[in-house]
Amino acid sequence: MNILRWTAGNFHYCVTVLLALMLLPLLRLSHIPFRYDFKLFGLAYLLVGAEAVFFASLLYLVLAPTERMQSFAANLRRDRGVRAAILLLYFAVLLWTIPILKAVFVVVATASFLEIVQANRSSHSRKKALRLIKPSSYLFIGLLLVSSYNDIILSLRRYVDYDPLFYNMDKWLLRGGSISLVSHWAIRTFPFTFFSFLEFIYYSLFPIIGIGLVFSSIGYEPQRGMRFVGAILTGYYITLAVFYLWPSLGPYYLCPGHFSLFPHQLETYTVQKQVVQGALARWKGIPLKAISFEYFIAFPSMHIAESLIVLWFLRPWKRAFVLLSVYNVLVLVAIVFLEWHYLVDVFAGVVVAVIAIAVADISALTIANQEPRLIAAVVTDK
Repeated sequence: MNILRWTAGNFHYCVTVLLALMLLPLLRLSHIPFRYDFKLFGLAYLLVGAEAVFFASLLYLVLAPTERMQSFAANLRRDRGVRAAILLLYFAVLLWTIPILKAVFVVVATASFLEIVQANRSSHSRKKALRLIKPSSYLFIGLLLVSSYNDIILSLRRYVDYDPLFYNMDKWLLRGGSISLVSHWAIRTFPFTFFSFLEFIYYSLFPIIGIGLVFSSIGYEPQRGMRFVGAILTGYYITLAVFYLWPSLGPYYLCPGHFSLFPHQLETYTVQKQVVQGALARWKGIPLKAISFEYFIAFPSMHIAESLIVLWFLRPWKRAFVLLSVYNVLVLVAIVFLEWHYLVDVFAGVVVAVIAIAVADISALTIANQEPRLIAAVVTDK
């Protein structure tokens, strides 16, 4: 029993090491260069991290009691000149690498986070902030592996072999209907701004994961953040295995009128075309200059799996749980109306989330009902 518990509790570590050891031989087998676009990876991770900190700061302010808000406001009024000068210098450095709007966003996110840390300073505040380094680094390594194995699998497996099967399963579940028909109805019914909002929800997944990482790492015992990242990566690893066995791109690929009916102004239109072109290029063996963060997997839906994992780990915060529950519902609407996933992808995503939570967090199941050590006593529902 102890061996099984240890194996389950360290499953994601074992798989990460195994995937890392197998990476170079499989890249050679797939004729993919062992080369990464670290500039793209780094900037993307920086921006997603900034978004996560920004949204985590907003969530903090929603959850914070009155006295914390007063302390936060007081810190904003103190030492304005010095802080403004430092942030201006920080902003100037960022302009060398990213566009001005993104630089503004990063500066605002950083300033918000620092103000919150200052408002809740204590002898343990620095240690709590440093807890983010280990799980953040581990997540970055895991995402590099996930991106690599996306390309490897697409080089070895035809990427749409099981789209017809999932389409027919959906047709049975929907009594002759399909996700494409639902999406086309939504396009005719709702305004363009509604779809822009759904895109914001859909592409906010990584900042939501970042929120889960921040709150799990700082608000619980030190290892909680690693268990959270372990659950996220376990979900990805399961999905990679499923994608190798049953590869598919999603209902938009099979829909003959998708790209003529779907609004061209939406970012999703461009992204879905790039996904199809990228998958075709990997299958045809077109040389790849460098591995970047590309994701092609439709079945299971990781948008469903990851959002449920975040919801599970943040469940002790009642108000946060309610907000994230609303987000989960909106994600479901987004992936259907934007024609990203089959209905069976959603069900499979739920299964992946359950398995990932059970495996990666099994060592903490015995204390699941204990009260967490919250972020500087942020959450008080009294």
